[in-house]
Amino acid sequence: MIIGKRSILSKELHKTIEGSLVFSSNEFETIQFYLEKYNSLNIIYNTNFKSNLLNKKDVDIINYSNYSIHYLAQYLSLFKKFEKKINCFLFTSSCAVYGERILADEKDEYKINDLYSALKASSELMIKKYLIETNINLIFARVFNMYSKKDNFSVISKLLDAFENNKHFNLYNQGSNIRDFINIKDVVNIYRLLLIKNFNGSINISTGKGTSINEILEKSQEIFNKKLFLNNFENSDLKICTGSNKLLTEKLGYKNFIDLFDYIKASK
Repeated sequence: MIIGKRSILSKELHKTIEGSLVFSSNEFETIQFYLEKYNSLNIIYNTNFKSNLLNKKDVDIINYSNYSIHYLAQYLSLFKKFEKKINCFLFTSSCAVYGERILADEKDEYKINDLYSALKASSELMIKKYLIETNINLIFARVFNMYSKKDNFSVISKLLDAFENNKHFNLYNQGSNIRDFINIKDVVNIYRLLLIKNFNGSINISTGKGTSINEILEKSQEIFNKKLFLNNFENSDLKICTGSNKLLTEKLGYKNFIDLFDYIKASK
C-alpha cells in the first residue's frame, strides 16, 4: 500500500512494484478496509507538503498541517490498531533533517534549520514513539535531492525545461550550493530492496557524491551547446548537503547509480 497519490515517487513505485495499491492521503476508510481485508501488508508513506511551497504567502495553514503532521498522526493510530497485519512501514523522510552536512551519517543528530526539516524530524520521532514497540518493521528513508524529468520541483527538471523551452533559469547563490543528486529510478530500486531485504532503521538514499549547481549548469550548457538566460538571486539555502551511502552500498549492496550527466545527455 502506497500512501500519497500525487507524489511522483508514489507513481513510479506503483508502476514498478507488482500488486501495489496507491491511495490519496485522505482515503482513511478505504485504507482501513484493506487493512481489515488482508493479513500481510507493507506500507510506504510518501505524503508531505512540498518544501518549495513554504515561501508562498498564500499557503493554507490547514492543508499544510494536514499533509505535514495531522494525516500521519491519524494513520499511526490506525496502524497501531492493525499492527499484526503490517509487516513494514517505510516512511519517506528527507536529508533536510541533517542540515548543512558533508557526507551525513545516519547516526548524526538532527540539525533543524527550518519548518520543513523540523516537521520531517518530528514525523520520524512520532513514528518511533507510537510504533517502536509494535512488531512493525520501521524504515526511515532519508532521500537526498531526487530528480527526474517528470517532476516540477527539482533543479534538474527546471534546468532541462529551460533548455527545451528557451526559458530563463533561476540561479541562486551563483550556483555555489552543493547537493547529492539521485535519480528517481535509483530511489525506486532502493525502496524495493529495502522491502525485500527487510531492512530496519534509518538509511540515506544518496549517491554519496556532491555536485554544485554551477557545475551542472556549465556542463549542461556544453551538452546542449546553448547558453541559458539566467535570473540571479541570493537566498539562505544550505551551502552543502551530501550523504554517506556506506550503509546503502554495503548492507544492501546497491552500488550502480545513474550518472547525473549521462542522464542529462540522454535527455537532450
